[in-house]
Amino acid sequence: MANEEHAALLARGVQRWNRWREEHPELIPDLSGVDLKWRDLQGINFQAADLRGTLLNGADLEGANLTQCDARGADFSKANLYRARLDRANLQQADLYKADLSLAGLYCTDLRGADLSNTVFLDEDLEFALIEEPSLTISVSGG
Repeated sequence: MANEEHAALLARGVQRWNRWREEHPELIPDLSGVDLKWRDLQGINFQAADLRGTLLNGADLEGANLTQCDARGADFSKANLYRARLDRANLQQADLYKADLSLAGLYCTDLRGADLSNTVFLDEDLEFALIEEPSLTISVSGG
């Protein structure tokens, strides 16, 4: 269950959130299950955050820092994750249907069990990610 104070702080905007993260790097934000659908979250710092089950479908997360976050079961369908950093993130069972992960950092990102149907990647994006052999459609753009 999400920390209500963290959710309220995020509601004040990305700039305020990122400043709070810089001031309190030792804290692990808990936004599990929060509804952030279709929000403009460009450049947000969700590093190491608990995003389990969070609704981020359609969210604009361009350039966001999701390094080491726990986003198991989160909904990123149709989200813009262009140039987002997802290194060492746990996205097991996440919904990434039609998400744009072009130029996203996916080093050691755990995508096992994630829905990657119609997800957009560049050729090299998945090179170091943990992924099962997909029986689905992945849109790969030339790199």
